[in-house]
Amino acid sequence: MEGVFLQKWEQLGLSDNFIFQKAMMNERLCTKILTEIIGVEVSKVEYKDYEKTISIRSDAKGIRLDAYIKGEDAVYSVEMQNLNIDNLKKRSRYYHDLIDLDLLEKGCRYKNLNNTYVIFICDFDLFGEEQYKYTFTSKCEEVEGLYLNEGRTTIFMNTKGKMGNISEDCKIFLRAVRSQFTDDSFSVILKSEVERIKSSTEWRTEYMRLSEWLEDEKELAREEGMKEGMRAGIEEGRRVGRQAGMEEFLISLVCKKLSKGESCEQIAQQLEESVDAVAKIKKLAEETVPKYDIGKILEKISE
Repeated sequence: MEGVFLQKWEQLGLSDNFIFQKAMMNERLCTKILTEIIGVEVSKVEYKDYEKTISIRSDAKGIRLDAYIKGEDAVYSVEMQNLNIDNLKKRSRYYHDLIDLDLLEKGCRYKNLNNTYVIFICDFDLFGEEQYKYTFTSKCEEVEGLYLNEGRTTIFMNTKGKMGNISEDCKIFLRAVRSQFTDDSFSVILKSEVERIKSSTEWRTEYMRLSEWLEDEKELAREEGMKEGMRAGIEEGRRVGRQAGMEEFLISLVCKKLSKGESCEQIAQQLEESVDAVAKIKKLAEETVPKYDIGKILEKISE
């Protein structure tokens, strides 16, 4: 088991959330990456709330932001995304909202809210336009060039991009996320940082414990899912059973009234059922005259 883990550890690259988070704890590298992605110099960051889980109410479900970093005039949430399995567009809105609410909870006034950047570094092209970078801000639909300027920016980086106006170092970073390193100075720095992180016994142990915890959580979720499925199956069985019981009772009543020579219209009126439903039972019942085999009728009507 440990051998399998060590092999996995050795294969990890910058695209792994754990490795990326540790890399972003290097302030010099963090400010460089943010500057290249945003296109505006980020000179200083704080790690007070790094790897932050935000929960606005004590009973609320919190979210864990992979890198929650505060700059001089902005807050940055940066997340690695390797699989296109989530609704990242809606999740970006959720992240912005929770960051704002968290700032307000700490006493920040609306007019003093920091600008927020929610950044997803994707190992796939979410929008299929082959851009390196997709940047979204709020703008007016009716007036060209009129922006809301509420301070929210959402950025989706695409490691498989081919077009767009980004810096050469930003392209180098995107290639590094895919473990494609070159002799360029920034690429060498990124590769060295990954190697430094992976050489740490402390971080390797931390990753192993995190992996074990995640596996335990997955197993617990599977068990809960199986239990829920069994409960749902039992309830569905009961529902079907109740439905079958009611149908059998209805067939029994219709057959009794048919044996007395009553018409479909009369029976339907008395039982408050449709004439078509009674006629269908009558047609099937005629096949079992004179015994009116209710079991066979129920079987036929359920087909």
